[in-house]
Amino acid sequence: MAGLNIDMKSAFVGAFLFLLALYFLVPGFQADVKSLFSQGVNVNLNQNGNEVNQPVVNTGMPQYQIGTVKIKYLDYFSRDGVSGVTVEALNVPAQYTYADLKRIAQDPNRVPIATATTDSNGIAQFSNVITVGVPTLYAVRNGTAYYEDLRVLTVPVPSKEFAISTYQFPGAIFLYPIGSFKTMGTDVDASVSSKFNVTQTNSGIQFYEFTITIGENDAGKALKNPVLVIRTPDSATPLASGMIKSLYIIHESGTDFGIPVTDLKSYINGPAIRLSGSLTDDKGNVYMTIGDSGTYKVKLTWDASLAQDGNQIDIVLDDLGAYRGTTEASLQNGASPASVSISWEA
Repeated sequence: MAGLNIDMKSAFVGAFLFLLALYFLVPGFQADVKSLFSQGVNVNLNQNGNEVNQPVVNTGMPQYQIGTVKIKYLDYFSRDGVSGVTVEALNVPAQYTYADLKRIAQDPNRVPIATATTDSNGIAQFSNVITVGVPTLYAVRNGTAYYEDLRVLTVPVPSKEFAISTYQFPGAIFLYPIGSFKTMGTDVDASVSSKFNVTQTNSGIQFYEFTITIGENDAGKALKNPVLVIRTPDSATPLASGMIKSLYIIHESGTDFGIPVTDLKSYINGPAIRLSGSLTDDKGNVYMTIGDSGTYKVKLTWDASLAQDGNQIDIVLDDLGAYRGTTEASLQNGASPASVSISWEA
């Protein structure tokens, strides 16, 4: 019996030493042992190299390419699926800003992970290319009918017990159809559409006023980040310094779009004036819709002695935050601008 006890002890000690060697020499075995005996405690190293205990984070299964990923796109107004929309899946860095996403989507040398086109139900499907647990940029590139959309989505890592081969992101992403501006004004002397002609040969300080309409024209559509821009066209005779004494655009009726109640002459060839709208999306973009419509009185004072034949000021409505603003991915223009012009003629 004594000899048997010695053999059993020797076997036990040998097995222990063997397991100990595996623990320190085989990283995978070490991780399994820690997972087995930690009981909800994960052992990591702190900044000083000492082990600290932290709650276990269930990382689920290893990252893998999932068989099918689906994203649904709906028209914001009709709630119908938007078909024929091109969606690119693109890699993103670990940290990024929204400006980075636009740069990635606009890069002419970008190499998409994959490209999909939405079906009749508005579903874009990506097969065997999307990795679970990895953030991916999905860029809608359809700047003629709908405003484009950029967003980063991540397929969650499944638990170890329930691997999945198909995943559809919950809910839907709403796309806004591109609308059009209402006609702003009509010519008082009927010589040129949307142009107000004033006589350049008068003398002294002159005053002129007229009414314009600001609004969206199409039901079921919208204008994204609308702006009012005051500019002189490239083809016009440049305005003499001091010619324009004051320019006011005063709200009269309907929707108040937030145009500053101040002298706007400093906005001529200056910054765009952002207009309000009745809708705001999850990124803070503002949309003007069919319910947004208001009238404004334009009041202009100028020095006729400084006016020249061919002077012109355009008051322009445009979208996408700027005069001839561009979409986020394909750099296309959005809605057609609407404008009225004040033209000085001899």
